Amino acid sequence: MTQSYSSDFIKQEAILHDLISQDTQHRQDALTLQSFIVEAPAGAGKTELLTQRYLKLLSVVNAPEEIIALTFTNKAAAEMRNRILKSLDDAQKNAPVDALHKQQTRDLALAALQHAKHQQWQLLAQPSRLRILTIDALCSSLSAQMPLLSRLGGQPRVADDPDAHYLEAAKRTLAMVAQEKSIDAPISAVLTFMQNDMQTLADLLANMLAKREQWLPIIGSHQHAAIEEISAQCAHIIDACIEDKLRQAYQTFPDHLQHILMPVARFAASNLTEDHPLNALLDWHHPLSFEASHLSQWLTLLQLIMTSSGEIRKSGGLNVKMGFPKDHPDKKLHIDTFEQVIASIQQADALLALRQLPVVTPQELLENSRIVQAFSTVLQYAAAHLLHVFQSGGEVDFVAISRAAINALSDEQGATDLA
Repeated sequence: MTQSYSSDFIKQEAILHDLISQDTQHRQDALTLQSFIVEAPAGAGKTELLTQRYLKLLSVVNAPEEIIALTFTNKAAAEMRNRILKSLDDAQKNAPVDALHKQQTRDLALAALQHAKHQQWQLLAQPSRLRILTIDALCSSLSAQMPLLSRLGGQPRVADDPDAHYLEAAKRTLAMVAQEKSIDAPISAVLTFMQNDMQTLADLLANMLAKREQWLPIIGSHQHAAIEEISAQCAHIIDACIEDKLRQAYQTFPDHLQHILMPVARFAASNLTEDHPLNALLDWHHPLSFEASHLSQWLTLLQLIMTSSGEIRKSGGLNVKMGFPKDHPDKKLHIDTFEQVIASIQQADALLALRQLPVVTPQELLENSRIVQAFSTVLQYAAAHLLHVFQSGGEVDFVAISRAAINALSDEQGATDLA
């Protein structure tokens, strides 16, 4: 017994040693000048590693402004800045190193100070040269440097409540319906589609304006596109959504489980009438993939393995209505196989999600594409009105600032001088 315990302890110690060695090597790799993604739980030392990487870069760049450290919050930016400045200050004062892992931070800080002295940066006297800021602050900085090109015309303040601006722009857009002379005009068309529910449509437009960075770059292509082209684009998007869900369902119900269930499905289908939905499984011999064209077959299969309420079907529900005659000699064998398959299903939610997917015919897509085109135009109107609302109020949202930064970095001729 003692020998067994000793053997287990030695194995665990060896595994721990390997993990520590791998972690040490990964930390060294992250300090090279290549790109890395660092993932680790809280307390694992990610911030310390980022500090070391920043200090390492300070020892090789021509100017500290060449390094940009971005965070999501002001608090995180302040913490990172304080850590770096403290590391540099402690290195300059030769303060004691209170932990072994911080010795590397000290060495990197000394190298950074030496390089800074040679370049005459005076980092500790001018800490503002360390560009450690939020993404929004970076965008604001870029747009402020080229206000005309960024189309803000200055540096407006960020609105505390941009939702009010979104709604105002939506209402101004819908008010344009008075200028339209045909029910086929864009705003009239979307109002008809929404059953003239002006308030709901205004709310929808306002919500879309808050996410306009996601659709503005691509929605302009709908304005002059043929209906057939829009229909094809919509079909592609729908197929992509369907295949994403089918891929998750396929992971839950892969080939080997499908092969096991095939004889059961064919048995059930053979005992049902031709008009029964499960009759489509009579010739099921090949596994269903996650191609969008297989959705209808997946939905048929779900009728066998799931109840109408979305629960996994129990073997007691395999009655004559499901293709399992009471006195059939093979009934028990197939029920046992069914139970084996059902017991192997781990994520029933992935299968249930398939019932929420749209089944759209090409004709329906073609008809709906006209509405898509109308909504695309209306959304462009709304985005233009939002710009006017922002300008009149002297306020913007973070989306406007990020788009202004993009405008400041590129124009029709390509990269700007700022870029």
